[in-house]
Amino acid sequence: MFCTNLITGKSSQWERSDIAGTLSEERLPDWARNNLDALREPSAKESVLAKIKRDRQGKQAAQSADQQKPKSKKTKKDGPER
Repeated sequence: MFCTNLITGKSSQWERSDIAGTLSEERLPDWARNNLDALREPSAKESVLAKIKRDRQGKQAAQSADQQKPKSKKTKKDGPER
């Protein structure tokens, strides 16, 4: 059976023999009922294409920021100072 922890919101899998019983929603405490309602609300999930576009835009912004930075001149040392 697949279950969701009402405190953490994490999903887990249990064997049927691990479940002692169920509790009707009317008997849930207020905090559990509120968390259950929040879990039932449809979440606005970002599509895979939107994630790819966002990642590309972030990379392009980072690259353009790197190109705009003044490059420091490196001095070449001929060897260790003695």
